[in-house]
Amino acid sequence: MVVPTNARVLSSVSTPTEGRVVRDGLQRRKNWTRRPLEPVIVRDISMEPISAGWDEFSRLVASVEAGTLSDLLALERFGADSRADPIHACGSALGRLFLSIFLCDFVSNEPFRRELLRVLDRGEATHRLLRAIHYGNIPAARGRRREELSAISGSLTLLSNITMAWMTHHMQGVLDRWKHDEGRRIERDILRHIGPAHFEGVTFRGQFDFPLSRYQERLLPKAARLHQGP
Repeated sequence: MVVPTNARVLSSVSTPTEGRVVRDGLQRRKNWTRRPLEPVIVRDISMEPISAGWDEFSRLVASVEAGTLSDLLALERFGADSRADPIHACGSALGRLFLSIFLCDFVSNEPFRRELLRVLDRGEATHRLLRAIHYGNIPAARGRRREELSAISGSLTLLSNITMAWMTHHMQGVLDRWKHDEGRRIERDILRHIGPAHFEGVTFRGQFDFPLSRYQERLLPKAARLHQGP
């Protein structure tokens, strides 16, 4: 079931009649599906549940928007256990309608698809950075209380933000040096594809320096004598 938390969501399908127009428009796009997917695809979106529960569903959305009803309580009340409720049926039908519109745009609109995939890649890059900062598991004795979870999450967020700020600073330094020394300019359309969530040049575990030359005679006495000569 879909429960919009913003009343503007209803403006896209303000009446069941307009929803029928949107459905007919989707059919005219002729986005044919592959044969193996035919058994799991429902082609028609029934507008009858939307018409039957539209008024009550609109009141529910208005209550959530006004703050008199929390979205969590609305989902608990009209969730999967209330399939026979007209509000649940209306929300489910609207959800399928909105999802159909989104999938048609995702398949047919290449700029929209590229932008969405770019946002998803940025999120996954941030997750890889977080896993690189903290690669182990949280001990069983930690993270049981809300305060501990907040401290762990806040620390991880702080370290990741510091890393991304450091990377952004050095990336900007490279761009400024190219512009000043070589006159090179990178277009904004290219820069928007580059994110600061890289960590290849960052050492998270520190660096150990062992002065082997100081203890070379003790560690490798024979090799040291051969190297020094007679």
